[in-house]
Amino acid sequence: MPLISFHLFHLRMIPVPTVAGILFFTLIGCGSLSAVVYALPNFLAVNNPVRHGLLVVEGWVSLPSLRMAADTFQQGGYEAIVVSGGPIEGNFCRSGFNTYAERAAYELKQLGIADSQIIVAPAPASAQDRTYRSSVSVRHLLESQGRKVIAFDLFSSGPHTRRSRNLYQLAFGEHVEVGAIAAPPSTYDFSHWWRSSAGVKEVLAEGIAYAWTLCCFEPGKPGSWEEAWGNGRK
Repeated sequence: MPLISFHLFHLRMIPVPTVAGILFFTLIGCGSLSAVVYALPNFLAVNNPVRHGLLVVEGWVSLPSLRMAADTFQQGGYEAIVVSGGPIEGNFCRSGFNTYAERAAYELKQLGIADSQIIVAPAPASAQDRTYRSSVSVRHLLESQGRKVIAFDLFSSGPHTRRSRNLYQLAFGEHVEVGAIAAPPSTYDFSHWWRSSAGVKEVLAEGIAYAWTLCCFEPGKPGSWEEAWGNGRK
């Protein structure tokens, strides 16, 4: 009777990259990383304006960005400028304003925009879905004024722009053309974002957040409680 052998391991041959192979894959990895470094911020900071209808400005953007928004509006082509935003957090700006929308409206007036051309659309406090909640507040206000919106440009800041445009498009529906204008960030060099902690945090965070909204965000049906107050997602 033959003996039964009992082994815990088998000898196998595995491929091991050569020096040339290691160099090749290293170059491929570095090239891919470089492509992401240069392409990601420009992808997120989308500039694709329609140049007519309304100009909707996210009220939390910096004063330099608001100056750019005022210049954009004064160049013509827009019916009115809408400022959005919820309650002001911390000591973001001078006292006397309850919301980012009110603060932005004041600054735009100082920059030469007539009061009759500014529509203030403040949003209520929300721990989640703040951008989407602001977009719904803008839509509700315009509907209450009897405005038929067919197109507008969303003015935001840097890499936040693509995600904001996506959320505004969800709020207004596919029948409304939503363009985008991205102001350069004022706290870091956007063309060399990886050289500062502020740039790295913002670009990477916005990239992840945008991907998340595409795959996981559920806004709720128009007019529903979920749409009005958020559904626990940011």
